[in-house]
Formats: sequence, structure tokens, C-alpha cells
Amino acid sequence: MIRILGLPIAFSAQFFRSRRDLLLENVALRQQLSIIIRKQTRRRLTLPDKLFWIVLSRFWSGWKRALLIVQPETVVRWH
Repeated sequence: MIRILGLPIAFSAQFFRSRRDLLLENVALRQQLSIIIRKQTRRRLTLPDKLFWIVLSRFWSGWKRALLIVQPETVVRWH
């Protein structure tokens, strides 16, 4: 019952998000995708990657929602 009531609230929250938030989330997700695409056996955050997240955290309060760092062992356990 709570899930049914929570769905319209979550939808309305997403609907009224500002365009700026959506654009910043898009930039954050694209940056994460560029890290994944790199041809490295073990991906690491480089200095420009870290600086990107520092700057993004100054301009966007919702940056934590887009940031997802997972250990490979965790992904294996999920599946």
C-alpha cells in the first residue's frame, strides 16, 4: 500500500526537477560512462576525474544520487 502511494509522489518529484539538475545529472552519468569505456584492466579515478566530482559537488547538491561506486565483488554477489 505504501509503495502505491509513494509512486505518484516519486513521479511528481521527478517531473518538477529543474532543468539544471537534469543537465548536471546527465553530465555526471556521461563522465562515469567515459571511465567505464576506458581500456584499462583495472579502472581507477584519475586526477581529472576526481577534480570533476569536486567541482560538480560545488555546483550541484544532488551529485550523490548520480555517483555510484561499486566493488566488483559486490556486483558478482548481486548476480
